[in-house]
Amino acid sequence: MDIGLIMDSWTKQGNYPLVIVKRSGSNLFGFEQIRYFEKYGNKSSQTSREYSWRIPITYGSAKTVNWTNVDIVWMMNNKMNQTLNINSDDWYLVNVKQGGFYRVHYADNNWILLINQLQRNFTAIPVFSRAQILNDLFSLANILPDLRFITYCTAIRHGGQEEWKFLERQLILNDTVNENENGNKMLALTCSRDKEIMKRYFERIRENENLWFTLDYFAESPVGNHLLWDHLSDVNNFIKHKDFTESILNALTKYPYSLFSGRNYEKILVTEASNQIDPELQEQVKYLFEISSEKSKWIEVYSDIIQWLKENVPKFAYSL
Repeated sequence: MDIGLIMDSWTKQGNYPLVIVKRSGSNLFGFEQIRYFEKYGNKSSQTSREYSWRIPITYGSAKTVNWTNVDIVWMMNNKMNQTLNINSDDWYLVNVKQGGFYRVHYADNNWILLINQLQRNFTAIPVFSRAQILNDLFSLANILPDLRFITYCTAIRHGGQEEWKFLERQLILNDTVNENENGNKMLALTCSRDKEIMKRYFERIRENENLWFTLDYFAESPVGNHLLWDHLSDVNNFIKHKDFTESILNALTKYPYSLFSGRNYEKILVTEASNQIDPELQEQVKYLFEISSEKSKWIEVYSDIIQWLKENVPKFAYSL
């Protein structure tokens, strides 16, 4: 084996490879290497030059016992087919313990088998290989910037405490990485339909002016919208939290929804009539009250049509 040829492929060209592995038959595997980019699959990132590395392919499977002494196959070209003694129903792992400087991407069925194994008994996979699987997965599953907010929001809307806390932890861990990315996560946290989660987040937002920009999204959310109205129903908030209350009024002016939901009605009337609050805020309350009243009247006039639509128009579910 020509060591110089192997070393030249790593020292005389930039980046490093992504190895794509697919099972072609019961024991036949296809390997393909491409130049790795952060945005995997972005063809515009590719160049006309052909990059090729001499790659040591190490592998193991569900039947592997000794992960220290594993077989090595050298990949000398951009594509190769290789017969490996791996059962058709078993998961397999390439680049054992991340010993080679390359990433690995599998067919969907093998990713699923690996994930199932990690959930069932993660000790069956060496600790360095577990880290490698997570590292490769997160690198290859990078969400496009334009889709990040809707992806995060959908996960939070259909998730619970666990998903909300996970996104919150990501925000804390990466608080200085990317301002736009952090903004997406802060806004997505308002997508929850859990009242207790939203109440706690609202209290945190009230105490941190840097988070007030999320109030528009609170106003758009049915749960968040009620929390904003609850805040306005207490006259003391117009005095104790004047600036914050003004921001809430601005947000609700854009997304008033229905004001008349039970106990809020009379409390807002009291607030509107109060002489304790700033005249300018009182004018904003009056304006908000007017547009909310108009919306409520519209809903009342067309209630039969609204009810008919609810009963006769099918609901469409979608997922990302």
